[in-house]
Amino acid sequence: MSIEGADFIMRNWSGPVSGRSLKIGSDEHKTLFCRMLLETHNPYKPAVIEWPALTPDARQRVMSLPIWDIAVQTEGRASIRVKTFAALVADPLLRSALDMDAGEEARHKVVLSKLVQAYGIQLEPEPDYAIPRDPAEQIGVAIDPPTLIELCLAENDRRMAGYDGRLLRPAAVPMLARFALRLFRAPIVQNFAVKARNN
Repeated sequence: MSIEGADFIMRNWSGPVSGRSLKIGSDEHKTLFCRMLLETHNPYKPAVIEWPALTPDARQRVMSLPIWDIAVQTEGRASIRVKTFAALVADPLLRSALDMDAGEEARHKVVLSKLVQAYGIQLEPEPDYAIPRDPAEQIGVAIDPPTLIELCLAENDRRMAGYDGRLLRPAAVPMLARFALRLFRAPIVQNFAVKARNN
């Protein structure tokens, strides 16, 4: 199968009986959700990825990016958080989907490790990833709030577009995010932000 075909299957999925409405929160709805996660998983192997050859200038630009240690360690922490949360879930099917996702986060770390190895980028030794007391995901990147909100809304719309319409989409948080974005764009708030930066 082509890369494009695998990517389409990963991002476009419907359950076996499409069109019939489901009761939100029912066992049938939970099963549909978990099957979507498990059946759209792409079991590619990071070790066989062929990284493209770069010109010396391009390779130097890649090597100079100050993100590689942060990126690898972020995926390592994400994996242990999801795995910790999955261990708290009693439902076998849901736990299976979460365990798969934890493995996916760990695979992201392997992909990044293979990438930096391919281009000769040196990483700092990885820290021990402690089991978190609260396995909730955190944002550790410096970015201004309006830009972050716009990125999240656009990615949410893009990611949700291809999946079975009977599955729930985030509703309350995107609505609140759009409201917050309007506030950030209000002239009085923008003027306050400019004054704060200048001071």
